[in-house]
Amino acid sequence: MINDRRDDMTLAELVEELELSHPEKVASFERRYPEAMAAIAEDDLDACDPEELDDLAGDLRRLLRV
Repeated sequence: MINDRRDDMTLAELVEELELSHPEKVASFERRYPEAMAAIAEDDLDACDPEELDDLAGDLRRLLRV
């Protein structure tokens, strides 16, 4: 199995990578995961449902691997 560096990135790093690589998709992620994206922006991950954070991380990793 190939080890992708994105597997080791924090959520904030994944969102930054999204903003740099796919700026046109940021709004879509903000609509799908409003609480998670807000929690990341405010650096307060405890304020969000962990399952939503996991879903966001999975979607970001899938998009950024392509």
